[in-house]
Amino acid sequence: MTERTLYFAYGSNLSLAQMARRCPASRAVGGAILRGHRLVFPRRYTSWQGGVAGLEPSDAHHVEGAVYELTDACLATLDEYEGIDEGHYTRGRVRVELRDGRVIEVMTYIANYEDGAPFQPSDRYIDVILEGCRDHGLSAAWAAMIEALRK
Repeated sequence: MTERTLYFAYGSNLSLAQMARRCPASRAVGGAILRGHRLVFPRRYTSWQGGVAGLEPSDAHHVEGAVYELTDACLATLDEYEGIDEGHYTRGRVRVELRDGRVIEVMTYIANYEDGAPFQPSDRYIDVILEGCRDHGLSAAWAAMIEALRK
């Protein structure tokens, strides 16, 4: 049996459809909250035509997202999408709170800041994050905050 990694998604990988395309063997565990961090857009990707999500420590904020269970093959695929070898993102460990109140340690991707940051996310990128919010039943307040990111 292969080892499975618990992964916290907070950007476009919230979308179940996107994760099904990228990592068909992934399994959604459910919504989660990462406390002590805020959502930022420290990198831009031409494929998204704008800024992409990252995390920054902040005692006054939290980030809503979802936990997925990944196979080793899924993890390798996500590493490629997130540009690990190019230094776009690094893997990190964070503690998230699941809906049932349990706090677990998971892996997440942390964006490395690019010159000129922060960057405005495109409407298409925001739409995919909102799709993920609906997929995982994230709070209406979180979805409204994401919606307010539009230009």
